[in-house]
Amino acid sequence: MKYLENNQGTSGFLDSGGVRLRTAKTRGIKAGNFLIWPSLILEGRYDTNLFLDGDTEGEGPKDAPVLRVMPGFAVSNPNPRKYALTLAADADLRVYLSGDTQLTDLTNVGARGDFKLEVLPRGPVSVTVQNIFRRVLYPASISLDRTYNNNNNRAGAKLNIHPGGGALDIGLGYLYVANFFDDYSDGNWMSHDVMFRTTWRFYPKTIAFLEATASIRDWDHEAEFDGFYVDNMNLRTYLGLSGFITKKLATIVKAGYGNSFHDAGPSFEHVVAQGELSYKFSSSVLMAAGFLRDYRPAYYSNWFVENRTYFRTQLRFARRVSVDLAAAYSLVDYAEFDPEASDPELNQEDVNRLFVSHKERRDQHIRGHVNVSFDITRWIGMSLGYEVRANLTNFVLTKTIINSNGASFGVEDPGDYVRHQVYGSVNVRY
Repeated sequence: MKYLENNQGTSGFLDSGGVRLRTAKTRGIKAGNFLIWPSLILEGRYDTNLFLDGDTEGEGPKDAPVLRVMPGFAVSNPNPRKYALTLAADADLRVYLSGDTQLTDLTNVGARGDFKLEVLPRGPVSVTVQNIFRRVLYPASISLDRTYNNNNNRAGAKLNIHPGGGALDIGLGYLYVANFFDDYSDGNWMSHDVMFRTTWRFYPKTIAFLEATASIRDWDHEAEFDGFYVDNMNLRTYLGLSGFITKKLATIVKAGYGNSFHDAGPSFEHVVAQGELSYKFSSSVLMAAGFLRDYRPAYYSNWFVENRTYFRTQLRFARRVSVDLAAAYSLVDYAEFDPEASDPELNQEDVNRLFVSHKERRDQHIRGHVNVSFDITRWIGMSLGYEVRANLTNFVLTKTIINSNGASFGVEDPGDYVRHQVYGSVNVRY
């Protein structure tokens, strides 16, 4: 029962939304008022722990080299007047190079697709229609034949009102979200997400904002007992400031209130916040550090809250070499969860039993990533990278099945693991 699984993946975890160094844009292929950007990335990766296993039985985690082929394209009109259109899609073919059939059977294709149409982007009122699709590949958190390959689609619209000179912007949006798995139908869910955000730009690169979001989530799986697949409504409100204080110093400061409003069992009700400072030493050197406190719904124990401290830096050399480094430490606390006390059928036969080693789970999560990229020509580059993920916890979840003869067997899923990945790629972006 891994923290990353509940977190729905690692993508964007270290992306705090803060200031980034500008990168040179690829030229693209001109087609009338549109530009087309094709791309192809060929990557070789070595993963030391595919299933996020702990070494509880002395067998050690399973490792394998992975070949990734990632073609893609994007289309947009860079100088919009009446409308701004963006289309983007890419695929992620992963081939596991191993003699172990359990690993080679994981070979699959991930995908991403984006559609965004904004009508009257420079007018006093603009309307945006969008659809965002992600298919992300996750092996199971224990060495099983099934996977946690995840498909997520977000479709909706947004209305923005920016009167006068555009210093004030008022936005209201809605998204219908459907999330489903290839092999784990119990984890499927859908939600209705609404958003209100108003911003006031009082400097060219600084805004104050007030925002509120609500997500009404319904699990396909019926709640078996308190804390397991419980429907909820996640509410967050923020008041904050974002942008440059000086020409070199930028900040994100926001604080607010969060409540998960679970239908049964405990609900999160506390402060949510973020603070970040970044300093741009030059056009080629940027460093940032910050703190983030947020909560997320989970299919067991209802929710977890994360207190994260992070650091990131970006370096650019001679317009050809880029170094990106990020690190984060998180203290993660789950709501109290005791399936033994909540399950009235626990002492009957032919039922699944669920046991946890600790009613109040606490994890320490460490993440690090370094990437070095080199542009050989304007449209061909290479990159080398290293990633580490570690979850430090003594939490173990055990699922035991008892048959009619009284015989039992069980599967343990420890929460601790360490995972290293190294990779190299050739990147073609026109």
